[in-house]
Parts: sequence; C-alpha cells; structure tokens
Amino acid sequence: AALAREAAVQKELEAAEAEKRQQRALEEQQRLAEEAKELSMKEGKLAEEAQQQKLEEERLLAEAAAKRDEQERLAEEAKAEELRLAAAQATQADNLEDDL
Repeated sequence: AALAREAAVQKELEAAEAEKRQQRALEEQQRLAEEAKELSMKEGKLAEEAQQQKLEEERLLAEAAAKRDEQERLAEEAKAEELRLAAAQATQADNLEDDL
C-alpha cells in the first residue's frame, strides 16, 4: 500500500511538473508572439519612414530640376538680351557713321 501511495504521489509530482513546463512553454509562446507583433509594427513604421524619405527625395530632386530649368531659362534670356543690346549698339554705330 505504501508503494502504491508513493507511486501515486510520484505521478502527481510528475503531472505537476509537466503542467508547470506546459505553462512556461505557453508563457514563452505568448512572449514570442508579442515580440513578433512589436517587430512587425516597427517594420511597418520603418517602411513608412522609408517611403516618406523617398517621397521627400523625389520632391527635392524635382525642385532642383525646376530650379536648374529656371536658371537655364534666365541664362538664355540674358544671352538674348546681350545679343539684342549688341545689335542695337551696332545699329547705333552704323547710324553715327552715316551721320558723319
């Protein structure tokens, strides 16, 4: 009878240990699931930040291209004005020679 009682107590102890292991495994699984969720959220946030940076970079490139185009346009206008002035001076010089 004592052996049977000892065996029953041993089985209860083993069952309690198995339950504790199962509980620890469940807690670890929950912890890992929470970590995975946090990492997924961080990944989403980083992807969003990367998209925002890309959009900002594209905006800055477009702005730089527009400024470059404006500079080229102004340079062409200045050159045209320079040619117009040179032509006007040449005409004025011709008129002066004709007057003399």
